[in-house]
Amino acid sequence: MKYLFIFYLFISNFMISQDKKEIPPAFQICNLVPENLKSKCFEESIQEHINENLIYPNLANEMALQSIVSVFFEIDTLGNVKNIKAKSNLVGVEFSDVNALSNANKLFEDAASEIISKLPKMVPGTVNGSKTSFPFQVSITYRLKSQFDPEKIYDIDSVFFPPLIKGCETAKESKKCFKEKIQIYFENNLKKNRKKSETNDEVIVFIELVIGSNNDIVDYSIIGPELFRKQLEKLIKRIPIDQPALVSNRPVNFSYSFSVKIK
Repeated sequence: MKYLFIFYLFISNFMISQDKKEIPPAFQICNLVPENLKSKCFEESIQEHINENLIYPNLANEMALQSIVSVFFEIDTLGNVKNIKAKSNLVGVEFSDVNALSNANKLFEDAASEIISKLPKMVPGTVNGSKTSFPFQVSITYRLKSQFDPEKIYDIDSVFFPPLIKGCETAKESKKCFKEKIQIYFENNLKKNRKKSETNDEVIVFIELVIGSNNDIVDYSIIGPELFRKQLEKLIKRIPIDQPALVSNRPVNFSYSFSVKIK
């Protein structure tokens, strides 16, 4: 999956006073540019390095997770990167389980730390002519690129998460739970509403639902005995859905077809 990348860099603690001259670390190539362009060269070189080395964590990609990662590090007196520390902040998603949240953040923290660890050896920074370690902070945004057409209708195999139906809020397998709850909802309610005077023969009806990105029933079709149509239409309009289907954490139109046996 392709991704969009946003980069922001700032250097902290570079205070220059009359009696203290600081020269920050520099990429080897930046020594070839004029003094007034070295800072810009450093920033552009950092960005180029991250662009070339940024790889979206596979599991985070599959789970449609996004994050802004702050990476703190130092360039030591030899020009090497050391003391790398990363802090991830997930975007647009919540975890009720603390361990799950920690594991999700770690996916991005490890990936971002790996990028910074690959920085080339630099020209060490100095303070009053003496080589000194310098601290840096880099913010890296991992953002998934939208891969869907707002007008497109997705099936259950194409979405990251199906519509959230009541009872599936904490389910680990959201698609399996959706299928089961939809089936139970229609079977139980049709059985309950069936008149005693009706035939005892087993009846099968086929239903197709189209649930919009705004969490509304956009369309539906029913194939089966006409005597169940009114009941089915009422049930369809009352399906206990709390949120629409998601692709890359964004709501999409969703279609689902299934059959219901009425005994």
